[in-house]
Amino acid sequence: MSVLAMVKMTAFPKKRSELLQTLETLKNITCTTDLGCVDYRFYQEGDNENHIILMVEWQTQENLEAYQDSNQYKILMGAISLLCESSEMSIGSVPSSRVTDTHLPLS
Repeated sequence: MSVLAMVKMTAFPKKRSELLQTLETLKNITCTTDLGCVDYRFYQEGDNENHIILMVEWQTQENLEAYQDSNQYKILMGAISLLCESSEMSIGSVPSSRVTDTHLPLS
């Protein structure tokens, strides 16, 4: 079983581009430097371009916890607090390393 962390965000309309750039940069860093990162994707949710979903899959709970102590996680949380009107995080287990989603990928 792997662990999936999902963050639903509503970006401030004028900050959407900056949020997407930050997520793209963090994607490139996180999945190349953090052991245990299986997948890192973000999507636009529905018709509102400011609704963004970030999904990061980890091999184990321990990998996720190590990430939560990293600089990349601190940057992510700072970006969310500055660039988003609201956010909601959920964490759960998934049976495989393939996450299926019907939203269009932004990355």
